[in-house]
Amino acid sequence: MQFAVIGRPDNMSSVPPPQAMAIIKAGFEFLSAGHPKIKASYPFADMTDGVLIIEAESGDELNAVLGSLPFTAIATYEAHAIGTPQGMLQTIEKAQQMMAQRG
Repeated sequence: MQFAVIGRPDNMSSVPPPQAMAIIKAGFEFLSAGHPKIKASYPFADMTDGVLIIEAESGDELNAVLGSLPFTAIATYEAHAIGTPQGMLQTIEKAQQMMAQRG
């Protein structure tokens, strides 16, 4: 299963600016080196947030990947399971069938 994970800075005021910059740099170095569960990473152009596509079989596995990111010390994450257009089409067709059966 894949998740789109939006990362946003948080707790920045509690971290001295030089330390925050070091954490951010370490995070981008980590992403640049690659991680087998992180399929894609997209920092937003305004340098505020970013999104990761993470492959994980469970919430625990997703949390383990997020916990390995250097950004975790200064970020919050919002995760959404993602699917495919084909999968969504199947779901819609099943819902239509159920609605038709109910009359």
